[in-house]
Amino acid sequence: MNDDHTLVRPGLPSTVCRICEDPLGRDDQWVLQSYGDRRTASLDPPVVGVCPSCRPAVAELLDGWASVPEPPVDADSIAAGYARVAEDCSFCRDPLSEPPVGVEWYRAGTDHATPPVDRHHYALCGHCTGVFETFLQTLGE
Repeated sequence: MNDDHTLVRPGLPSTVCRICEDPLGRDDQWVLQSYGDRRTASLDPPVVGVCPSCRPAVAELLDGWASVPEPPVDADSIAAGYARVAEDCSFCRDPLSEPPVGVEWYRAGTDHATPPVDRHHYALCGHCTGVFETFLQTLGE
């Protein structure tokens, strides 16, 4: 693996874009990270990279979502933190009747003073988690 395709941060499962499968460089990767617990299913895989070329398609959908505050890290899990800060699903806006799946969307890279930057937080109900997963799959087709 050459230096242009080195992982930006631990946990990024792939060095290719989830959408187009082009190699991800070290800078200006966008990361979708989801948090579920034993009662909820996170996205599969829970962490994916998105290249700058594919970012607009994902960002267009996320721009319509209602963001939630950054979840506290003192909860039992990060997913439990999202349950504490969210009352409604960020996508469909229905009240959350079960613990949500937390979704983080941020730009990672080595060219920033304090990465990651442009961080956004969302909480999804179980139904919308499946809808979003299908959306990501169809973008790559």
